[in-house]
Amino acid sequence: MVLDHTTNLLYLACSRVSARPYWLSSVGNLNSSGRATDDYIGVYDIATSKITRLEVAPYLNSDRGLSLHGMDVVRSSLDSTQLFFYIVNHRVPLVGLAEEVGADSSIEVFSLQDGSTVLQHITTFEDPIISTPNDVIGTTDGKSFWFTNDHSSKTGLMRHLELPLDLYSTTVGFCHLENGCKIAAPKLPGANGIAKSPHNETIYVSSAQSGGIRAFERQSDNTLQLLDFITTDYIPVDNLSIDSNGALWGAGFPQGIALFKRVRDLTTNVPSRAIRITSATETSERKYNSEKVFEDDGFIINGATSVVYHVPTKQLFLNGMILNFSDGLCHQLMSRT
Repeated sequence: MVLDHTTNLLYLACSRVSARPYWLSSVGNLNSSGRATDDYIGVYDIATSKITRLEVAPYLNSDRGLSLHGMDVVRSSLDSTQLFFYIVNHRVPLVGLAEEVGADSSIEVFSLQDGSTVLQHITTFEDPIISTPNDVIGTTDGKSFWFTNDHSSKTGLMRHLELPLDLYSTTVGFCHLENGCKIAAPKLPGANGIAKSPHNETIYVSSAQSGGIRAFERQSDNTLQLLDFITTDYIPVDNLSIDSNGALWGAGFPQGIALFKRVRDLTTNVPSRAIRITSATETSERKYNSEKVFEDDGFIINGATSVVYHVPTKQLFLNGMILNFSDGLCHQLMSRT
């Protein structure tokens, strides 16, 4: 879920919740026979409450479909009326069984003109470095991005040991259209959400394994140097966003184990939390303040994985890959004032 602050439009990667127990590679659900085949990008206009479904213009290999996960929406630095969409796509593999080889994940780049409802495909990034992509942040030229790999491997025993043993085995990668892909930050615990400050070269990466958010500084070669660790009191954190005031927001899981149960059993309730991180005052011993702004036991907001705050209207939007309501964008679009 990404907010374009220029137009006050909220963009969401949408899929059928009923398909998640079958096809959700981030948690090892690799039964491609139950995969949703009608994933789409939805748009919610905060000012009018209008909901729009974006279409995708045909492109090379578009018949492989879109199985959406994390994404970023960035306004072009060369054309202020153009948006770039960087989208994690967990495709069914062309060779081998998905249960054995994992998803054939890629990152797709699209463009969209203001006022249009049709996404135009620019390119597909495929690389061994893009192994288990979860979330992505793109640049304003449509040519490069950073992304998180949320596991060390697509399948196998090791990925199942990462959480109980708290292994530092996940990564942040960087890809450029002309220069290929590389590891930008290695040896991270459960790398998940990623966000970049609009004011400087700070990039934030959350941990859905042991909690906390790491602040990195972008280097001249686009690798990342660790600056700070922001505690979230051991609460695992999923996707990140930054509001127009510069505050960092994260979706937290007070009961992380419940989320893993729900991705296989949709009757499970998962408590949700919205966390806000701001710069501390000069007199504080900490560099950052982390505060719980919203929490629900899962009976209203069931397992939110994304949180976005709209400053002008003071609305907090929560959405998630396993939320399931009968109406609304992506079957679930909740706001709290």
